[in-house]
Amino acid sequence: MKLPIKTRILDWAITKDGPFTAKEMADELCEEYNHERTTTVRNIEKQIDTYCRVGFIEATNADFDDHDELVVTYNITEAGKKESKYLPGHGNKLF
Repeated sequence: MKLPIKTRILDWAITKDGPFTAKEMADELCEEYNHERTTTVRNIEKQIDTYCRVGFIEATNADFDDHDELVVTYNITEAGKKESKYLPGHGNKLF
């Protein structure tokens, strides 16, 4: 059973436990979710922004790429890592 995309985004960031971009995440989740619309870079950015607002993910760098597009690098926070107890596959018995 696949996790809802919102939950999978947090799960992915916890598992990554390092810097990432929304595009990097979207590329991987796009394959996993059979190219669903919810896995576009734009939609992933919206969900990451939500997690940033509650302090589970933080923006650590912002810069322009070679095509003058803004690229933001994110990291999971300690508060975000603590939420792993609610996710399947991270040592809990909820699911």
